[in-house]
Amino acid sequence: MDNFLTDRECSGLINAHERHLQEHSAHTPVVCFSGEETMKLYLRQAGVSWSDHVAEKDFTSGEWRKM
Repeated sequence: MDNFLTDRECSGLINAHERHLQEHSAHTPVVCFSGEETMKLYLRQAGVSWSDHVAEKDFTSGEWRKM
């Protein structure tokens, strides 16, 4: 779509996105797994010992929703 946003609007969106990245880049991302085995596989592939980096407090229950 030509001329959907003005140059000023584009710059504003870019600046807002860059601020968002700067503010949130310091936070550890949330990673979700379908189960314990997929989590262990992910950590193995990342070269991380699961027992050194995962504690019981790191888990939260979720729910499965069929889409």
